[in-house]
Amino acid sequence: MERALSYLKLEWFADHFGSDQISLPLIGKIAAVGILLAVISDIPTSWDVAYFFARILVVVAIIAVVLLPVRAALTLFLILLVVGRDFDTEATASIWQLDVGPIRPSWIVFSLLAAQLFKLRDSIIVPRYLIYAIGWFAIVPLVTGLLYGGITDDHAIQQWVIDLKFPMMLFGVLILFIVYLRANPSRIGNVTAAFVGALIARHLLDLFDFFAGFGPELDAGISRVSEDSAKAGVAFFLFLGLILVANSRDKILWGLLIAIPALTLIAAYGTRMIWIEFVASIPILVAVVRIRRALIVLAATVVVIAAGSGALYIVNKASAERVYDRFQYITEGRSEADFPVEVEYNLISRIDPIRYAEFLNVLDSMNDQKSWLWGSGYGGYYNDNKVDFPPDLKSTFQQHSLDSGKFYRTHNFFTHFFHKYGLIGLVLTSMLWVIPGYALIRVLRDRNGESGRSDEMLHLTMLALSVLLLTSMIEMTWSGKGFFINGVLISLSVGYVVRQSRYVGSSWLKEVSILRKSNY
Repeated sequence: MERALSYLKLEWFADHFGSDQISLPLIGKIAAVGILLAVISDIPTSWDVAYFFARILVVVAIIAVVLLPVRAALTLFLILLVVGRDFDTEATASIWQLDVGPIRPSWIVFSLLAAQLFKLRDSIIVPRYLIYAIGWFAIVPLVTGLLYGGITDDHAIQQWVIDLKFPMMLFGVLILFIVYLRANPSRIGNVTAAFVGALIARHLLDLFDFFAGFGPELDAGISRVSEDSAKAGVAFFLFLGLILVANSRDKILWGLLIAIPALTLIAAYGTRMIWIEFVASIPILVAVVRIRRALIVLAATVVVIAAGSGALYIVNKASAERVYDRFQYITEGRSEADFPVEVEYNLISRIDPIRYAEFLNVLDSMNDQKSWLWGSGYGGYYNDNKVDFPPDLKSTFQQHSLDSGKFYRTHNFFTHFFHKYGLIGLVLTSMLWVIPGYALIRVLRDRNGESGRSDEMLHLTMLALSVLLLTSMIEMTWSGKGFFINGVLISLSVGYVVRQSRYVGSSWLKEVSILRKSNY
């Protein structure tokens, strides 16, 4: 192994990215490597020779993840998976789009997860609450999928693979990083730095694409920058900037310099759910920084929104106008004549009639199945008997769903997970985020008044991550990459709470106290 590392010069990576503490130099190094990997990963298939060499380099990085010691391997693993886009207008060299014959990208990622767990095989001890959740998703959706006909559908195998991606990816990542941080609690700064550095790399490149006018189009001549399923991660920088403004007078300028470009990107992406989730996250942000700083946060939010919107208008007037039109769908709704489906006109339907129609159809199908508590399971589908989906919604649903009248997903976290896993499953799924997130906020609030912290950068980063959890749960649960990022976020939350063991003990934290070493 050492000879292989020396031959491939991989020991350099282990030496330069092995620091235990989060720091600006470490984040900078990781971001630099991340930008390089992002540029390589974004090379499209139409670039022929460049694409060929880009795929070779991505494969070399995958081999490095297998060969490197686990602490350096996880850093490279995080960078590779966060910076690579999983969706684009044209296939790229990203690991999330790396098909090798019949081998799908998700299989490659699962194999890399297994390789890292093998390196940690002597210390794999899983928290009890995670075992309960794994037990539920290993048994109940399997049984209900068989019961409600999911296995007999023409596209059953395809849909089962898609549905199983959620528990396999999320729980695989949770087990890997929780085990690693339990065995190496001092390494939470390094893992956090790797995650933040990779996010910086991805969104800096997106920002460049925005200014250059690259990327998929929202409308003719209007770039939406990216279709990557995890683009909502940019909200982390918006929250971090606002927290810097609220927490420290000498960091106000830095906070604004971070938050304004982040909001500009959020607007440019043109995804209304991210905007809604940002507004929904403000109460959490206020709770994290404490009420006495609420006015500062709200004032900073107004400044950032105005500056970010102005920047968008200056750089691309047409894009700003289109974003304003989409925003009006939220504030004013659309006229009933513009509805693509026939639903009643009300406060919800005027904002998004398709999501409202999906909700009604899911309720109708679940009422027929009497599956309110446990859902339709893996491969489960709902029909459009309640509200008919016209055949021209090809950009919304797969063609075989429009042809057969069997629909396998909705475009909303709550209705999708309610449909697949029922009320019990939806609650259990939400608790994977809520329990660690609530515990993390409790810890952070208790420490927010402390002065002279030696780990101030880690503390501020975790503040922003605690607010991001809501956005990540709702917006980044549609793909393998989204589940990967969510698994890392939840694991970092758990790792930080466990590290502050003196805070584990209140009635609400009893659910998380099983993560302490003495209770494993």
